[in-house]
Amino acid sequence: MSRPNPLILIGILALFGGVLGWLTYSTGIYFLSEHEGDTMHLLDIVFRMHDGALPHLDFETPIGILAFLPITYLMDIGYSVGQSILYSQILVMLCLAPFILYVAWSRLSAPAGYAFAALSTTLILAISYGGTGAGTSMSMHYNRWAWVVSALAILLTLLPGRGRTAVFDGVLVGVLFSLLALIKVTFFMMILPGTMAALLLQGRRLEFYMILATGLMVFLAVAAVLGVGFWQAYAENLITVSGSEVRPHTGLPLTHIVAGPAFLPFTALGFLAYHFLNRAGLRPQALGMIILLPGFLFITWQNFGNDPVWLVPLLAIVLTYAAQEDEIGTTHASRLTILSVLAAMFILPWGLTLAMSPLRHASQDMEAYERVLPDIRPEANDIFVRRDRGYSMLAQTFFDDPGDPWDANADLLDRKAPREIGGIAFPHCEFMAGSVNWFRQLAADLESIGVPESSQLFTTDILGAFWLHGPYEPLKNGAPWYYANLSGIENADYLIVPKCGFAERVRQIIIQDVIDAEIEVDLVGQTERVAVFALP
Repeated sequence: MSRPNPLILIGILALFGGVLGWLTYSTGIYFLSEHEGDTMHLLDIVFRMHDGALPHLDFETPIGILAFLPITYLMDIGYSVGQSILYSQILVMLCLAPFILYVAWSRLSAPAGYAFAALSTTLILAISYGGTGAGTSMSMHYNRWAWVVSALAILLTLLPGRGRTAVFDGVLVGVLFSLLALIKVTFFMMILPGTMAALLLQGRRLEFYMILATGLMVFLAVAAVLGVGFWQAYAENLITVSGSEVRPHTGLPLTHIVAGPAFLPFTALGFLAYHFLNRAGLRPQALGMIILLPGFLFITWQNFGNDPVWLVPLLAIVLTYAAQEDEIGTTHASRLTILSVLAAMFILPWGLTLAMSPLRHASQDMEAYERVLPDIRPEANDIFVRRDRGYSMLAQTFFDDPGDPWDANADLLDRKAPREIGGIAFPHCEFMAGSVNWFRQLAADLESIGVPESSQLFTTDILGAFWLHGPYEPLKNGAPWYYANLSGIENADYLIVPKCGFAERVRQIIIQDVIDAEIEVDLVGQTERVAVFALP
C-alpha cells in the first residue's frame, strides 16, 4: 500500500483551506439565512464569556468551553463578534491541520488520505450545518469540529501505525479525546468504547495507557486553571440535559435514524463494513467498527439535520484496506472498494452542501439583509440576518383549544389547555420566523412597562437574551437554551412571559414549571405581546 505523498497532502490542505478560508475571510460580515435563534444563543454565550463568565460555572450549557473559546479569543484580541465567529473556523483549521496531515500520512492509503484531508477541511470551514439546503449559518459549528476530531481519534486507533510511534500516538489520541470532552461530551462518550476496544484487540497497550495518562493530565490541568468546580458544574449541566423533557434530541426519532427508509442504507453500510473487514481477517478493526456503530447512530440522532458524518472515517478505513490487495486478497479488496464507492455516494449530497456554503455566503446580496442586534451593541454591527427570516412574523396557532370555534373534538387531541400565570392565559402559539423583530418589539414593550435598567430577566421561551437588545444584565446561572429546573430564576428580578414564542411545547413546559414551583409573581404590566411579572 502506498502512503500519501506529504507534499500532495499539504497541497490539498492549502488548496481547500486557502479557498474556503479566503471566501470566509473576504466578506468580513456574517450573513445568516437560517437558524437565527441558534445564533442568538451563540451570541448570548460568547458575549458572556467575553465579559469574563465561564460556561457551567456562570451559566448553564451542555456544550463544552472549547466550542466557544476560539470565538471569544478572537473577540478578546480585538475582532468584532461577527468576524470572530467566522474567523474562528480558520483558527481551528490551522490548529487541526498538523493532526490531519499526520493521520493521513501515517495511517491511510494515498486515495484515502487525500479524500480525508479534503473532507476534514470542508467540515471545519463550512458555513452550514449540512443537509441539502442552500441556507448559510454557523449554527452547531461545534458538531462539525467534533466530527473531525472524532475521525482523527478513530483512524489513529483502528488503523495500525507505521514505525515506533506508540508513545506519541497515545499522547495524540489522549489530546483528541480531551478536545472532544471539552467540545461536546456526547462525541467523547460514544467514540471512546469502540476505539479503546480496537486498541486492546491489537495489543497496543502502551498507547492505551498513554491515552489514559494524557486524559488525566488534561483533566488536572483544567481543574488547576478553572477549579475543580468547573468539572462538577459541567457534569451537573449534562445530567440536567440528559433528564430533560425539553430537548432529548433535535430531529427524528432514534428508531428512524437506525431503520427508517432514508437512513437504513447507512446502517446497513456500517454492518457491511464490519462483515467485510472481519472476513478479510481484520478482526480488531471489524469489532471496533461494530462497537462504534451504535455511538455513530446516537450522535447522528442527537445532532440537528441527522447527517451520517460517521461515513467519513468509515470511508477512510475501507478505502485504506481496499488498497492492501496483496495482504487481504483480491476478493476482499474488491468488496471494500465497492463499499467505499457507496460511502462516497452517501457523503456526496451533504458534502457538496458544506463545500459550497462559503461560496454561497460570500455571494449574498447585502440588500436582502438587516442587522441582528441593535445599535447598543456596536461590536456586533457585522452580523446580518435575511430580512424575511428576521422580521416576517409568521406564526402557527390553534383554533381548537377549549373555547375556540373548532374545539368540538379537542378531547381527541393530546394537547393540554393553555397555562395561566397571574390570571393570564397564554394560548398555544409559535412563531416560525421573525426572531429579530420579536426581540426588538418585546424590548420596547419592556421599556414601556417600566422594567428598570440592569434588571435580570427570566423568559418562558427558548429565546431570552434581552440583555443583548436592551439595557439589562445577563441572567446569572441562567441557560441560553432552556433545558430544565428553571435555571437562574432565583437571580431574576422579573419573569417575562411572551404571548407567542418560538418553541410552543417548550414555552408551555416552562410556564408549567413556574406554576409547579409555586413562585409568587406580581403582574407589573402587559401588552398584546408580553406579560411582565415581578419576582420575589
